[in-house]
Amino acid sequence: CVSPIILILGHTVTTVTDLKKMILEKLDLSYLKFENFLKELNLLGEINNGNSLIVIDAINEAGDNKTWLNQLAGLLSEIKEYNNISIILSVRDVEEYRVINKTSENLITKIIHVGIEELTFEQFDNFCKIFDIHTPDIPIMNKINYNPGLLLLFLESLEKLDLKYIDTDILSPSYIFENIIKGANKRISQKYSLDEDAELSQQAIDLVTQEFIKQEGKPIFYKNAYQLLKEKNLGIELFDLISEGLLGTFIKNEIKYVFFTYQKLENYFISKFILNKYVHFQDDQPTEETIKFLTKIITDYQHPWNNRMILESISTLVAETYKHELIEILDPYKNDEIIQTTFMRSLLW
Repeated sequence: CVSPIILILGHTVTTVTDLKKMILEKLDLSYLKFENFLKELNLLGEINNGNSLIVIDAINEAGDNKTWLNQLAGLLSEIKEYNNISIILSVRDVEEYRVINKTSENLITKIIHVGIEELTFEQFDNFCKIFDIHTPDIPIMNKINYNPGLLLLFLESLEKLDLKYIDTDILSPSYIFENIIKGANKRISQKYSLDEDAELSQQAIDLVTQEFIKQEGKPIFYKNAYQLLKEKNLGIELFDLISEGLLGTFIKNEIKYVFFTYQKLENYFISKFILNKYVHFQDDQPTEETIKFLTKIITDYQHPWNNRMILESISTLVAETYKHELIEILDPYKNDEIIQTTFMRSLLW
């Protein structure tokens, strides 16, 4: 026998006001007191000469960040009372400050997982050969290559577009993500005999993105997203976006939800929407309203888009679109730690 392992995926937690109740609800054990649950879990670990594990993946995606910030230390302290229970939490480094405070940090053994940062160009080349895509003669690596799932989605999109090479002259986040949506659009358009140039798939993604923004980035009801596309009569089904790998689904309490399959894909679509709606330039200079808006999301820590991954994406898109750096536009705040970090990370693209 082995000790039990409990796995909770952060993106499946739509709301959370109490961390202990959330754990019990995910296990359909709401009738138990959390203390009794821990006693039983500890006993199972002891019987099996090991530790029972509670694993919560991506806590930055699990409900309200403030709940984690305010309650995590208490949860960790309570679990620490039991010798045969361990808890493992994962969080993106750029989101850590939103969910872990100093008190919680003192109760945690921190391990940095670098993913596949050491992916070699030879391994990247092997990925490309699967799709018969020629890699650059000069071994240029991009941040996108460090996410195998997203890299696979990108290479699949090039295959759909009948492209046999990666254009390193314009290799950027926009090039990568736009090719992903173009590849999906081509296949969906062919499926329904639609005009490919109408970019109906992009319109469908925009509708879903707007709904995500209304929900401040939380997963949305499947039926709401389905109805949105039906009302617009685009000729595209929600299932098409799912089958193309752009969206995923999960079920909680018999309710079906939709989410973007990759965080960076979500960040790009949200940032692009924000850029188109709120960021405007006149005579090569940002408008006063643009400066006010960007200042607010940088300085207001409670703002839903005061999120380092979103800010990094916005910073990259502003530089690509308007040839101005975010740190340059918001000069009074150039010494702000978030601005500086956002700028440095955006250069890694």
